Amino acid sequence: MSLEVADSRSSRPLSSRMAVALVAMASGGSPEGLDSSERSRAGARLARLKESPEPARLLRSWLANLEPRRLYVCKDLEFLREEQCLRPAGVSLPGSELNGAGFFEARVDAPDLDDVVARHMLREGGPAEANVVLHVAHSALDPDAWLLHAFYLAQHGDRSGREDAAVAKVVADHA
Repeated sequence: MSLEVADSRSSRPLSSRMAVALVAMASGGSPEGLDSSERSRAGARLARLKESPEPARLLRSWLANLEPRRLYVCKDLEFLREEQCLRPAGVSLPGSELNGAGFFEARVDAPDLDDVVARHMLREGGPAEANVVLHVAHSALDPDAWLLHAFYLAQHGDRSGREDAAVAKVVADHA
């Protein structure tokens, strides 16, 4: 599974603060610290996302600064999947129908990252060889937020013609 994605951004990335606010608002939350114009712009973005024929492209653009993504190569994925501090994400979520046996994607809290890397002897890998994607979790985000799930799927690009379709389905299901 290659993780190479052509830069298909359609606009500038949101700041980390605004990206977190957009994810929260999409799930019905009311993020603190936004003024009325910021709330209005976030609401307009959500409406644009739901109407877009290319929601994956918008998410790759807007949420590029949301959570750092690390690519690794792992020899024992089954052992890694048992790691208690990792939460399956993106293509590895049950029901995504995109995960292969030779690939694993998860969220990890920043303080746990180095321990996981050392314990599982992960080595950094490039997009063509990586079989593990770890998203360094932003503490303010609900790990079950639908927009976060859609963003993880969007980050894979549309390698097989299924990833962007999965993003569009997630967005349509929550419109």
